Parts: sequence; C-alpha cells; structure tokens
Amino acid sequence: MAPVYTQDDLAIAVQRVLDGGLPEVASEFKIPISTLRKWTVNAKNGITRLRRGLKARLPSQTEDAIYDWIIGRQIVRHPVARSDIMRKAKEISELVLGRAITDGWHTRFMQRHPELTERLAQTLSKTRNTVEFSDITQLFNSLAKVIIETNASAYQIFNVDETAFYKAAKSKRVVAVRRSKNVWTTTPTTSFHMATIACGSASGFVVPPVFILPGKTVKLDILKGCQVPGATVTATPSGFLIKRPLILVMDGCSSH
Repeated sequence: MAPVYTQDDLAIAVQRVLDGGLPEVASEFKIPISTLRKWTVNAKNGITRLRRGLKARLPSQTEDAIYDWIIGRQIVRHPVARSDIMRKAKEISELVLGRAITDGWHTRFMQRHPELTERLAQTLSKTRNTVEFSDITQLFNSLAKVIIETNASAYQIFNVDETAFYKAAKSKRVVAVRRSKNVWTTTPTTSFHMATIACGSASGFVVPPVFILPGKTVKLDILKGCQVPGATVTATPSGFLIKRPLILVMDGCSSH
C-alpha cells in the first residue's frame, strides 16, 4: 500500500522529531513511528532522502558536440541514424558520467533540439553523391566550347547514360536538420550488376539498342525474339569513324 504522506511531510516530521515529540508528530503526519525513527537517525548522521526524477543527462557542452557531429555527418552525406547517435552518446556517457544513458535520452535530446528531425535518406552511389556545383559548371562550359567550335546542331549532339540494376539498396531513417532540401546517404558498391544503356540525340532520335554479352563470339540468331527495330548484338565493343563530327555526352564509366 502506498504511503499517505508526501516526501515533504516526511522531511518536516523528521525535523519535528529532532526537536522532540515523536508520538504527536507521527499522529499528525500519519507516518509510522518506525519510519520516523529510521529517518530521524539518518538525519542525525547527515543522510537525506533523494527525490525521484529524470536520470542525469549529459552536460550541455557534450550534447552540443553531439549535435554538431550529427550536422557534420549530414554535410558530408553520411547522415546518422538513431542507433548511431545512441551508440555515440553511450560511449561518451560512460566516460563522462560513469554509466550508460537510457533510450529515453534520445527522445529528450530531440525535444531539446527541435531543429533536428527524422528523415528517410535517399541512397546514392559514391560517385553521384560527391558531385559539386563546380563540377556542373565545368561540364557546362566544356560543352558550350565544343558546340561553338564545331558549330554542332541538335542532330549532332547525343547523350548516353546507363541504369544499373544493383542489389536493392534499402533506405534508412536518419536524423537530419529540419527542412533540409535533400538527405542523401552513400550506398556501398557491388562487384556485379546488369546495366541498360540508352542513347539519344537532342533532336529526339534514339539510337537502336545494342546487347553486349560476355564472351568472344555470339550468334546473331539470338535476336530472333527481339521485336525492337534496328537492334543488334555483340560480344566485344566496336565502332567506326564518320566524317560528320558528333558530340557524345557521357560519364567515365568503364562499361561505356
């Protein structure tokens, strides 16, 4: 059965007992005499009863460092998840406080930093995730220079790109700055994948597909079931030169 007295009543009653009058105090505050005697002895020995409440949190300077670490990881496109933050905070807590923090710390930490929120990170390859604005500017200037020098028309400008079918990359929830435009995370590369490459000109002409198969030779009758006009197949990359200059926009992928 829960006691009918409060902690404040107990503290006042103990002081009254120290001043004299144990039975009267016990009756007034409805506190058992045995309890009063116990805490009166403790009071004489300098022992006080601690109040219940939230467990001690990390110092504000430490939480500020964790906050800066979260933002820094997002800036370099390696955002951290809740589990990463808890792991880091527990390591620091064991060093600073001598004990590990509980799961409730993360909830209170997020409440103390409302500018942080949970987001679903978009997975990108390492190459795509490291593109900077200066790279885009350099590409634009290079293309403009070539187009002017060759006087190329839309029929002479082609773009080629590929879509790789990797093992499904699962997005994860991470902690990021609230109202961030994009939250990206780098996905690890795999050794093998199947790629589909498409090439089209600025005028709308699309190059017929070519199927590149592993091996030294391949039979042409393999395309009997293909219904795409102009499609061809090869086992090794080949090409030829024509007098009309063409501009091919592509990345440096080895499969190209």
